[in-house]
Amino acid sequence: HDNAGHQTRVLALAERLRADHIQVVIDRDKLPGGPAEGWPAWSEAQVRTADRVLVVASAAYRRRYEQEELPGTGLGSVCEANAIRQALYDTGGINERFRVVLLGQESEQEVPQQLAAYHRFSIFQETGYAELCAWLQGRRPAFSTNVAETTGIVWPEPRPDHDWLLADRKEICASFQAMVTGKSAKRILLLEGPTNTGKTVLFARLTAYAGSLGMKTAALDFKGCPGLDELFNALYLDLGPDVLADSRKAQGSGRFFSLISDLQRLNAPLLLLFDTYEQASPETTRWLENQLLPRLDKAPALLVAIGGQQIPDYTRHTWGPQAACHRLDSITEVDDWIDFCRRKWACEYVTQEHVEALTLSTRGDPGQIYALLESLVKAKLAAKGA
Repeated sequence: HDNAGHQTRVLALAERLRADHIQVVIDRDKLPGGPAEGWPAWSEAQVRTADRVLVVASAAYRRRYEQEELPGTGLGSVCEANAIRQALYDTGGINERFRVVLLGQESEQEVPQQLAAYHRFSIFQETGYAELCAWLQGRRPAFSTNVAETTGIVWPEPRPDHDWLLADRKEICASFQAMVTGKSAKRILLLEGPTNTGKTVLFARLTAYAGSLGMKTAALDFKGCPGLDELFNALYLDLGPDVLADSRKAQGSGRFFSLISDLQRLNAPLLLLFDTYEQASPETTRWLENQLLPRLDKAPALLVAIGGQQIPDYTRHTWGPQAACHRLDSITEVDDWIDFCRRKWACEYVTQEHVEALTLSTRGDPGQIYALLESLVKAKLAAKGA
């Protein structure tokens, strides 16, 4: 109950665990109205009877656990803390049931002292959520940063000599190449950038690269705020009945749960690209962030790229560790533009002085520099022909 953002993150964790077939009890289930026996008795009963208890670390919870909170504040947490302390006392400190969950790195400092001696699950890290599920289900986790080793999906080989025809963006291209060839545990690529930073061109290059590997792709633009039905129709045009076998027959809201089921059954890599995310409808963002992305673990062949002037706040979601986030900024290195110009147009008439002047005058704005370079190249080639 720290704040609305914290509540959202805790609820997202509960929903993700439920999607992975783990039974979860959370106080939100008793709203509105609250439990008939009252919150103190209900809270203590949950601590006593649950097979496992997760303590989500936060500054407010630590204060309440340590009895440092203002009187009358957070009494439900105080009741839980008393029950946990008593349970640990009764077992002589042998702790089989209670573990701390960290939603972000900042919460490392907010673990109650009594619980600091025990293992904690950092679900914002690569392996934290997998470890948590393994502990809850009483099994050992299987870890690998190579997707191909853990899913059985046959991924394409990378093309190290591929010319992306971009100025710079090397880190993004390397991250994407590792993702689409199964060499990375990242499943989501997030690209954020203001207008004129070359995002649309970059998306086109990423799509072309995936296509050159023989990978199925579907690119969707949220410009104009299309609804979920329009989104499905566009996906169906790109992917066809072979991929969307069940969802094409479904109706209403059930269609989009069937769509996720279709994507979970994929046995070959598929890339979904969503552009202009800032114009996506609230209905669409809820489906994407709260339904599709949390279930990527169950869809091992599916990859997702999202771009826009605004992108999902991955730090608020349990799927955040699967996301590689990049911001598109200005490109101010003159050598990057010279190299790009020579690869793009094979024109030796554009000099370093030309590129320096354009980079300085536009402050490295990729859209403006590209347009000016193109005009300059055409003028030079026309002058040479004359």
